[in-house]
Amino acid sequence: MLPQEFLSQKFKEYYSNHEVVSVENVHEREFGIGEFGKKISQRHLAFRNEKEFNSFLKNFSPFFVSYSLAFYQFPERKPMTAKNLLKADIVYEFDSDDIKTECKKEHDFWKCDNCKTNGTGNIKNCTNCGMGVKVEQWVCEECLNAVKKQVFQLLNFLEK
Repeated sequence: MLPQEFLSQKFKEYYSNHEVVSVENVHEREFGIGEFGKKISQRHLAFRNEKEFNSFLKNFSPFFVSYSLAFYQFPERKPMTAKNLLKADIVYEFDSDDIKTECKKEHDFWKCDNCKTNGTGNIKNCTNCGMGVKVEQWVCEECLNAVKKQVFQLLNFLEK
């Protein structure tokens, strides 16, 4: 059995046996779904209530589900201006992999598929052949502390 088939079966089993608690005002949110290897394959989905949302999950068993931070009068409409924005949540995201910390030189790992050279650190191009590399990123305590510092800077800014 291919990994995609195995995962698809497991997602179908999960959605068939569990009710997914949805988000506040599900009927005012735009949803997107994704499949194996493609995070967003369909957008502009809308559900009248949690029961309809769960029925969709049981029938289609998507690998990814996301919803808008915005609330719309007509979340299923296209283009975006036809949705009629009502309000929106605000979210701040802090990714440790976007913060340049010294520890990345030690715990991140790269590999060149072209010439099979590899090494530690976070680089874009192979040091041997110059081709693009794949980077595996890890998170350590120093990375998390850098993110915490960013969060506290934002809180300080918002409070003042």
